[in-house]
Amino acid sequence: MRIPLNWIKEYTTLTNEPSALAERISVSLAEVEKIESIEGELVLEIENKALTHRSDCFSIEGFSREVAAITGSPYTQLPENPIPEKTADKPLTVEVVNTDLCPRYTAIVIDQIKIKPSPELIQKRLRLCGIRPINNVVDITNYIMLKTGQPLHAFDYERLSNDKKIIVRTAQNNEILMSLDGVSRKLDTNMLVIADSEKPIAIAGIMGGENSEVTENTTTIVLESANFEHFNNRYTSLHLGLRTEASLRFEKGQDPNATNRALREAVLLYIELAEGKIASEIVDAYPVKTDPTTVEFRPSSISRRLGAELSEDNVASIIRSLHIECVKKDDLYWEAVIPTFRRDIHLEADLLEEVARIYGYDRIVPSLPSRTLEPAPSNPEVAAIRKIKSTLVKLGLNEIYTYTFTNSRLYENLDMLPTNPIRIKNPMSPDLELIRPSLLPSMLEKVALNATRFTEFSLFEINKVFEKSSSGLPIERKSLCMGVYSVTDDTYPKAKGILETLLLEQGIRHYRFVPVETMAPFSENEISKITIENNPIGLIGNISARAKKCLTIGGNATLISLDISPLLNYSPSGKEYQPLPKYPETLFDLSFIIPQSVLIGDLLAKIKEGGYLYLKEVEVFDIFTNQKLGTGNKSIALHLLFSSAEKTLSTEEVRAEVHKIETILESAYQAVIRKEE
Repeated sequence: MRIPLNWIKEYTTLTNEPSALAERISVSLAEVEKIESIEGELVLEIENKALTHRSDCFSIEGFSREVAAITGSPYTQLPENPIPEKTADKPLTVEVVNTDLCPRYTAIVIDQIKIKPSPELIQKRLRLCGIRPINNVVDITNYIMLKTGQPLHAFDYERLSNDKKIIVRTAQNNEILMSLDGVSRKLDTNMLVIADSEKPIAIAGIMGGENSEVTENTTTIVLESANFEHFNNRYTSLHLGLRTEASLRFEKGQDPNATNRALREAVLLYIELAEGKIASEIVDAYPVKTDPTTVEFRPSSISRRLGAELSEDNVASIIRSLHIECVKKDDLYWEAVIPTFRRDIHLEADLLEEVARIYGYDRIVPSLPSRTLEPAPSNPEVAAIRKIKSTLVKLGLNEIYTYTFTNSRLYENLDMLPTNPIRIKNPMSPDLELIRPSLLPSMLEKVALNATRFTEFSLFEINKVFEKSSSGLPIERKSLCMGVYSVTDDTYPKAKGILETLLLEQGIRHYRFVPVETMAPFSENEISKITIENNPIGLIGNISARAKKCLTIGGNATLISLDISPLLNYSPSGKEYQPLPKYPETLFDLSFIIPQSVLIGDLLAKIKEGGYLYLKEVEVFDIFTNQKLGTGNKSIALHLLFSSAEKTLSTEEVRAEVHKIETILESAYQAVIRKEE
């Protein structure tokens, strides 16, 4: 966009050197790409992409108003002269069918036009701004557009339909209009056109049609000054591949209140330069008036956010320099009246930006805001999960992440598909149609993948699983899944050891393993529920032959699945430290024979029910079977740890508690105590 400096001088005083002025404009408004000398005058070449939201700056008046505010110079609005009375009464009516797309349409008939070249001043200013002069009728519309930012268009009055009616409507589908550039344009129903009662005569806000073009023989014109909705104008421009000086301005959003003034200024020029006579009243279709809006702002807030010491008067003065009136409402708030040509200002933040750029970004000293820095409150769940991950990594497991979306085929093959799974209506691919209800199938996939590369490994994942609920929203649970794999070794003892170590690290000592007959994807009779206080928190088991076949897993694999929430609920919130014992501890080994059907967990729980004075720990250290024990029997060996905080225990005191344990085992399980052989 080109801006001649001499034209700006008609509105404000330029005291800065051109280069200094260009620098100020670049910092505060839009980049000045270069300063050119054209026909002996200096012209600023403005990069107008930064002005997309500033439709008012696509005019000499609007740009001059900004320059005056930036430089602190006064701005002079040229006086508006009245137009004379009409000398004829030619008929003209306007009907706006689509008022949303055309908020305002003004028009007037001018008669006895004499077409000739424009004066040199107008021609030169058009050339300086990059527009080719044609004749006085066309040049006046372009001149007023450059001056005010309001595009105008002139139709040949005699070429309109007999009823001389202008209709603003959307085009009919595939309606054809030959535009002024000689191209036949096919229109669609979203495009706004100017038409008469018989045909379209212009593409609204973009280009006129050949069927209403002003020619050398034209003596009467209809002068149009209208306001068109900017989104629709841009749509039409893009779809037709037709961009003009008019559409460039309309697509930014013009001020509806500028149409009448621009029309009147053009009428005066037609009278002066084309010897025209006014032949009708101004027809003004303006059903819903656009009024100025108000925005409340706090000068103290603007000053604080900018980090600049600006008084209320400083802030108000800067805002008023932009022709935005403002008044003080109370001790805190002011009210700004936003003129209709500033369609970009809606919030206090918008006024803050205006103050900043006029004050000068270079005058704002960079400084860090003063704030009290406080650490974010600790999230117990996040801290606990970090601890779980740290423990598992120390035990040699590798963390994996799998996709939340999965496929039903995998769940069907593993016999794990829920009766009512959560399906995605628009999956990214057929293999990602379900939201996973369990981490186990995903873990099995990764075990199968890694089994092709490694002979032994351990994996874990902590992530969300989802279940359907009656409320419509899925139930989300965090789950921990572990997988232990080995080509040759039995993986169950290792997996169980990892699990027990994790539970101990979480401060959980009282847990049990309860056998379960069958549950996919585990082997029958090789799966146990993990319970705390008789509440299940997870599963552990070897994978079934079906799962191995489904995923082509050749070795041994044990999986563990735990619900995070109950695991964290049973974990103590902190540790209690106790002093080391002053007196020696006594370790006693007890060996006995019991039926193989007795579960170790039940046995240990039964022992702990006895209520002892000195028994502190019970640990299984040996289990074996052989023919000497008899069919259906097994031998268990226990470490029993006794201690007292008050004295050294005597042999009799220890033996008394051991005898109590023996009595419990003999009574509950018909245990046979093994004596030293």
